[in-house]
Amino acid sequence: SLTIDADGNWVYNVDNADVQYLAQDETKVETFTVASMDGTTHDIVITITGINDSAVISGDAVGAVTEDDTAPVLTDS
Repeated sequence: SLTIDADGNWVYNVDNADVQYLAQDETKVETFTVASMDGTTHDIVITITGINDSAVISGDAVGAVTEDDTAPVLTDS
């Protein structure tokens, strides 16, 4: 979401769940067109860049996962 105050200062917030799918260095561009008091429009362009997050494993079982393997194997103990 983009919010703009009366002085033209803006704040952009994104829910991590909406961009979690981005791979390392993959980008998503969001463009917002805003109108000023005199009627002219301006684009605010925001680029979100993905990072390589650490894997999160939850539950009671112990196991091993190999990320991005062409033939993944899950083992447990």
